[in-house]
Amino acid sequence: NPNPNPNPNPNPNPNPNPNPNPNPNPSPYPDAGPLWPHLDRGTPLGRKVWDGLAADGYVRLEGVLSAAECAAALEKLWGYVEAVSPAVRRDDPDSWYPKDAAAADPWPHSSWPGFADMMQTRQAGWVFSDLREILAERVFSKIFGTDALLCTKEGFTFLRPLADPRHPARRRLQQQLAATQAEGDGAARVKTGEHFDQRAAVEGLWIVQSATALLDQGITLSLSPSRSLRPRRSPSRSPSPSRSPSR
Repeated sequence: NPNPNPNPNPNPNPNPNPNPNPNPNPSPYPDAGPLWPHLDRGTPLGRKVWDGLAADGYVRLEGVLSAAECAAALEKLWGYVEAVSPAVRRDDPDSWYPKDAAAADPWPHSSWPGFADMMQTRQAGWVFSDLREILAERVFSKIFGTDALLCTKEGFTFLRPLADPRHPARRRLQQQLAATQAEGDGAARVKTGEHFDQRAAVEGLWIVQSATALLDQGITLSLSPSRSLRPRRSPSRSPSPSRSPSR
């Protein structure tokens, strides 16, 4: 039987380039992780995030929420706290703290020793469902170039002023762990609560997550540039002061 296909090439769509590069967003350095090809640099926001992640491992975005949206979210925080713990009153700071060292803490946090005032129980994960949709639309859909996104229902942190001596976690959070070298010799300052959300068994970029500040007030989050966390040739040397965590 004659071949009905006169084209001797069995591939109907021959590619003249035998080794095409399907990745328009190559990794910024070797072993950078599998997530880079999924980041979209086709928008100004996408390029800003890509550049920030490649350089430092994080990027700061300002003005994602309006002042009215921040105020509405703050109102939800107080509404949750006062509903779960009726003894707490937003206009009475004395009600935010235990009366003494032996008294129960009225603030409805999850009691994790390393994270002060983090709320992950009592349906806290549902308080900001609308905020997650806003962030997905304004940030993450533009970072990944798609609106087919999944999100978790984690809680939030509503941090009481740590300067108040009545805060149960104040002493614990200010405690500095012992380092192998003196701070003047360049040793990193390690404080309770420092951690990696990405497990140490993997290298490079595997996740992108966000932290949203509703008030331009206080310093509660410290980030370390990724370049200071990459493996060094000499594991005995500590980070230089110029590579200390950036706030």
